[in-house]
Amino acid sequence: MKISEKMNKMIIAAEKRGTTDISLHPVGDKVEVKHKVGGKFITKEEITPLEHNEILRWVKFKTRLDISVTRKPQNGAFYLNDENNNEIFAKVSTTPLLNGESLGIRILPDKKYEKFNEIELVGGQMEEIEKTIKNNSGLFIFTGPSGSGKTTSIYSLLNKIKDEEDNNIITLENPIEIIDNNFIQMQINENINLTYSVGIRAAMKNNPDVLLVGEIEDKETAQSIMKAALGGATIISTMAAKNKNSVIDRLLDYGFMKSEIESALIGISDQRLVYDENNNSSIFFDYSLDKDIENLFRENNVGVDVVTIESKLEKELGKTKKTKEKER
Repeated sequence: MKISEKMNKMIIAAEKRGTTDISLHPVGDKVEVKHKVGGKFITKEEITPLEHNEILRWVKFKTRLDISVTRKPQNGAFYLNDENNNEIFAKVSTTPLLNGESLGIRILPDKKYEKFNEIELVGGQMEEIEKTIKNNSGLFIFTGPSGSGKTTSIYSLLNKIKDEEDNNIITLENPIEIIDNNFIQMQINENINLTYSVGIRAAMKNNPDVLLVGEIEDKETAQSIMKAALGGATIISTMAAKNKNSVIDRLLDYGFMKSEIESALIGISDQRLVYDENNNSSIFFDYSLDKDIENLFRENNVGVDVVTIESKLEKELGKTKKTKEKER
């Protein structure tokens, strides 16, 4: 069987089982293939380094990555169709290791992002966030663990905003995670010096009502975003941080003053993906909006024990369980 057929079958079968991520990781003289289902990784099989290298070459070719590059990370994406002609989106990343490269594949079914109120665990949370973004200029940051649904939340919001008003929405991503003709989409490509900072400057010349910047991952990107937000733009982005307070710490570490952060930020949302007994997922949001940002600074300054999102989620799940018991 050709490597292309094998990979297509593996991804399609994985998507049907509810797999969200596939990880291929070299361990000694073998490569472990793990599937993430219901938020947990399980080992499905082991393959040889030769098979792994064939898969890597196929993925890089499919996603137009540089096949010759093995010592630095690369990101890409591609679409494939199942037997019913439904599109499956695969986001891939390669990571250099001491003994080769690991490969990560994230599986995202098409049209997943259009559901607005259906993705939330607690009703009304998405509407509150949408209202804040629509009625304020500034920066809204989503944070949470990898695979917690940040992209799902953002695209759901963008589609809702676009549906209600014919807004000019521009996205800057690496890679573009869903092709949508309703948006102006720009693919970041550092190989040709098209960085987030360059893309932000270009996007602002097109007067976007909402600008999506895939991730704040360095000081240069942060400075470009903050400058645009303080200048009156409405921007949505993500940041790798432990919680809402850590987002504030990261911005302070980038050199921004407290007054700049308070003026630019219109909200921060920390989120977790929650699975029920049938492996259906929903998202729990722990957010601070607009004026609540000042409270995050106060908590950091006085050393208050911050109530974690995990404890809030546990409490909410307890409420949900009691409600279901009453309904019975």
